[in-house]
Amino acid sequence: PHLIYEQESYYSYIQVTQTGDGTRQLLINEDAGIHSVYNPKTILTNEYWDDFLVAPYLSQASTSGVLQKSQHLHSVCIIGLAGGTIARQFTDVYNSVPIDGVELDPAVVEIGRKYFDMTEPNLHVYTEDGRTFLSTTQKQYDVVAVDAYQQLYIPFHLATKEFFTLIRSHLSPSGVVAINVIHSRSNFNLVQAFINTMSQVFPAVYQINVSGTFNTVLMATLAPTSTSAFRANLAHVKPTTTLGQVAYKVIPAVNQGHPHGSVVFTDDRAPVEQMTDQLTFSP
Repeated sequence: PHLIYEQESYYSYIQVTQTGDGTRQLLINEDAGIHSVYNPKTILTNEYWDDFLVAPYLSQASTSGVLQKSQHLHSVCIIGLAGGTIARQFTDVYNSVPIDGVELDPAVVEIGRKYFDMTEPNLHVYTEDGRTFLSTTQKQYDVVAVDAYQQLYIPFHLATKEFFTLIRSHLSPSGVVAINVIHSRSNFNLVQAFINTMSQVFPAVYQINVSGTFNTVLMATLAPTSTSAFRANLAHVKPTTTLGQVAYKVIPAVNQGHPHGSVVFTDDRAPVEQMTDQLTFSP
């Protein structure tokens, strides 16, 4: 990839790169992670962002029958909008569903609009901290997607039991929260800590280890749900569609997560930096 833009914002050093096929990537503070991907020719990225698309099929409302594509999805919130990869995907797959995208850095928002085609009319952008936004809005959402964790930096206040309790208060009865967490080849301690923490707030947590990556997508529901119902709903998706391609990969990869160990992140104690540091030195 070659560099096509760079900027030092109030918060970060931001770079945009482009590959030979026209795919653009958003890099922040030169860490190992890519924060957004945009390819004008395709919606899918073959990365963890794709897996957020199946979140509506986990909703309790869908366990009584096959979920139609937009039947139960009326509103989406994205905490950590970045260049709008998830917003673009949900807009395409779910018929321009209304989306509130929250991004701390206004410079990132402008770069998203200029270089990542983040111009969807159904996307309402809020430039503020994600937890602050949830603390001040009265809105309810069917999906809350949290993609605010950088490769080796997780804002602790977006990782705690209190934060997930706040999310719960903004979920519709059949709502789903989905987050992306990293691991190494052998160290899943951070993933487990998030499962423990989310299990304090939600009755069921699901784990999708994204093949070929060091990413795990965790999803949780307000209402009782099951892995079998989730898989059954996904199995009804037409395989030739964008969503069907994601479902094909998710069905064998999804498992229910169970609390294990004593680590639960709270506002009083959230050793996320210690755990991400350990990932650096884990094989």
